[in-house]
Amino acid sequence: QIGSRGASSVLHAFRDNPAAAEDSSELLSIQMINFAHNEIWDVDDGSFFSTNSSLQLFNLEGNFIHDEGVQAIADGLLANAATQLSELFLGWNGIGDEGCLHLARMLESNTSLEKLGLGENDITSVGARALLNSLTQNKKLNEITGLYHNQIDRKFVIEAISRILYSHLEVVSPKLEEERRSQYEKDKRASMTATDTLVEPLGANLPIPDEISEGSLD
Repeated sequence: QIGSRGASSVLHAFRDNPAAAEDSSELLSIQMINFAHNEIWDVDDGSFFSTNSSLQLFNLEGNFIHDEGVQAIADGLLANAATQLSELFLGWNGIGDEGCLHLARMLESNTSLEKLGLGENDITSVGARALLNSLTQNKKLNEITGLYHNQIDRKFVIEAISRILYSHLEVVSPKLEEERRSQYEKDKRASMTATDTLVEPLGANLPIPDEISEGSLD
């Protein structure tokens, strides 16, 4: 398995490769990196993402980058007006609201990212609202996967995000419409808790302590 040192070495090798320079006549450039399901804690100091202009897909699912690692990636992308990254997958990384806030700040000015994966993290409604607010300025992103598989208790925020992202699609084929609706319902059902499925939350009709008398307990 690849660790932080190995991942950083790979990214820095591509960063320092002469073919990465804008005036290079070489055709070599990196378009996809898949570091999924390794043991990476610190993938980059930001220097790769702040300079690379060829990478289109980066998969970091199933690692341990947490909020600090997300901040390095987000800050790098924020500083890079030439980035071509269109797909970024960060699921299963222990990301919380702080990391999500850094992503939201980056999304406000990003014009390349189209798909963002955030499933199975620790994002709450605070981070989700930050993402929602960023979409008032971002018109390129059209899909965020996995939000239902976080700690977001305000489901209407997720639904609002989904509607805005859907509006960013330039062309929607009937097949894509069906697939997105099916995935939306699947994620929603999978995220439902016991209280979501009840007409009344468990304990809704229990008396408050002051209403309980000794006789009522017999």
